[in-house]
Amino acid sequence: ACQRAEWLMNAGQTQEALQAANLALAQDPNQTTALRVRSRCEQQLGHRESALTTLHRLTMADPNDLDAVLEL
Repeated sequence: ACQRAEWLMNAGQTQEALQAANLALAQDPNQTTALRVRSRCEQQLGHRESALTTLHRLTMADPNDLDAVLEL
């Protein structure tokens, strides 16, 4: 589901990518790729609060993800 979410996001299918990321996160809530995709999708869809919450979860799951830290 993670790879599919990334592919969909890169293909510009934001809503579908968000759904795929959510599916991956249902299986593993700390899956960093899915969290990253979800955050970017939420940003693109204008869901700023959700995107910030997801970025916070990403930094908790991977404190070394400097991109996520800088986006906060």
